[in-house]
Amino acid sequence: MDHGIVSGLTTGLTAVVVSFFAQWAIRRTRNTAELTEDGWRRLDYPMWYAALGWIGFLMFFGIGIAASFFDKGDSSWLGIALVELGFLTFALLSFSLVGIYHRCRLLYRDDEAVYFPLWGGAQRFRWRDIASIRFSNAAKWWRLRLSNGKSVRISIYMHGAMEFMQVLANRTTLGIPPAILQSGERVHIPQART
Repeated sequence: MDHGIVSGLTTGLTAVVVSFFAQWAIRRTRNTAELTEDGWRRLDYPMWYAALGWIGFLMFFGIGIAASFFDKGDSSWLGIALVELGFLTFALLSFSLVGIYHRCRLLYRDDEAVYFPLWGGAQRFRWRDIASIRFSNAAKWWRLRLSNGKSVRISIYMHGAMEFMQVLANRTTLGIPPAILQSGERVHIPQART
């Protein structure tokens, strides 16, 4: 069989498996936030997020390293180095999911919230500090623009994201229902499962 056909079939199969995994993962995400001992509600990423990061890292890193041991024929060293660099770059991008799992979270209670991004320090804000809310269908997150110009991103993959958006809709003075988040365009928001 032609190498191009095998490559195409492998890529197509991988895309199907990843899309089914994403749908499965969304269904398994808890719709309620965890209550901490000191009264905060906690939004965080599920364990499968870190597992996906480790799997991607090991796969791309392994392919990048293994590729250096195979016979290259008459390929140039620059071409080989760029391909291996590409695999190692994807390995590091996959590993960032592990960092997101361990670092990114949001704590909230009646009058305020604290957001912990991947880079930088914690951002404490009150409900009245939220200037706008937008939903990115491609990234699957809500972006809360604060009055100080900073942004908070709440992923639909976080445990308790739907509950948080309901609380946000009830506590902010933005005057928009939670389903209308971007320029009056209706956005589908999955309802919490009981």
